[in-house]
Amino acid sequence: MSDPRLIAVLKKVVDSGLSSTLYHYTTNYPAREILKNDEFKLATSVGTESDDTFRGKKQKLKFYYLSTTRHKLGGFHLDAPHGTIFVLDGNKLGHKYSGDPVDYWGPEFRKVSPKKAEAEDRVWSKDPYIKPASKYIKEVHVLETFQWKNARDERILRELLKYAKKLKIPHYVYQDRDAFQILDTRKAVSLEELGLKTTEPKEPGYQSPKRKWLKEWLELYHNNNENKLGKRAKHILDDLKYDYGSLRNKDLHTRFSNDIHNNKKSEEVHSIIKIMQKHKWTKLKDFLDHLKEKWRDKSKDQLKIRTSM
Repeated sequence: MSDPRLIAVLKKVVDSGLSSTLYHYTTNYPAREILKNDEFKLATSVGTESDDTFRGKKQKLKFYYLSTTRHKLGGFHLDAPHGTIFVLDGNKLGHKYSGDPVDYWGPEFRKVSPKKAEAEDRVWSKDPYIKPASKYIKEVHVLETFQWKNARDERILRELLKYAKKLKIPHYVYQDRDAFQILDTRKAVSLEELGLKTTEPKEPGYQSPKRKWLKEWLELYHNNNENKLGKRAKHILDDLKYDYGSLRNKDLHTRFSNDIHNNKKSEEVHSIIKIMQKHKWTKLKDFLDHLKEKWRDKSKDQLKIRTSM
């Protein structure tokens, strides 16, 4: 095997740390969206210290990840009444993405619940999406016991299967949880057996606009005039003026982390991560340090102007 191109590809797969076959579990509504849009929306490691630790120096500025497991019986879906398992081609993912095993729950949790060993492999990326998702999906397996049978669940399942068929991905449906867990296709049920209704979705009612929790942090980064800041941004600015040793400033870091963690897939998070990648900042504290330094300098400039008048 002397072809240097082939050797380079194989080395990249080995270095990626990804298993050749991976499994990604989610509930049926997100699974439908993955197939509908042909993309995986990735979570972000920014916002919690544990996720920062897992990303570590090896992944540097790859702030996004797809959580997968190395075996069918991953602890995330053992007790689920419904859900979808995507069987992924780890070798193909390894050509473009890096990854490594993560022990999120840790050994202490497994002492309490030894069956729930997630065997997680995280697929790391600099971008918030993996697309086209269908390039990496080998099979789709869906569990729907209709424990709380309603038209919405039936509609989601019907559309999920429709998009899988459109993408020409082999797909299977189970009503037996044990068969689903080991992906025993012999016990998959036919569409005739499911008897899905074809009722059209109702028009959604009024939904109040979602609050953009991270808007103020971006205001403080982009804006250079304190008088043009919004009310919430000014409150954050008041806290930024305190020393790092103060409880108030520590609370600010916690607040920023919580805002990120609770809005991991929002456009505002993507904007903050792009800023961090631009400056090669690896932690939220780097972002806060910049804001603190920037507005401290602005305050000094304003003081100079006032004293010179």
